[in-house]
Amino acid sequence: MHRIGALPFTAWVALVALAVTGCPRPRTIEGEWVNDDPDSISVTRLIVDQVAEDQTTLHAYAACKGNECDWGTQFAVSDANPNTWWVMYTIYHLDDVTVTLQIDLDRDTLWVLADYRYTSTEDQDFFTLESFHRED
Repeated sequence: MHRIGALPFTAWVALVALAVTGCPRPRTIEGEWVNDDPDSISVTRLIVDQVAEDQTTLHAYAACKGNECDWGTQFAVSDANPNTWWVMYTIYHLDDVTVTLQIDLDRDTLWVLADYRYTSTEDQDFFTLESFHRED
């Protein structure tokens, strides 16, 4: 898990954009993806499913107090804007936090940026950028 907080969010997005720009994207992003970091405190698994020609869902699972939490399935918003680094994103509204997941595919690696924004002032907002591999 890479907890990022020293640089502004936009700076990290720019760095990721530089890292993935120009990389050929595979034809499909569909499938089950597992976090490369087994000790992640963020998203642990992600299932991407294209349910229609122009509709994709993301089903996220995350680390929760010794278990894996099922965040459920959300429709993803595709982003064809060449000025952004991600292919699609979705927003999860959980109990006391809103998590925006932005995903992109770089060859055989799925990159997931998870931006956590808490409603209470007791918890500090943070985001993670993690790599995932396709589950066989």
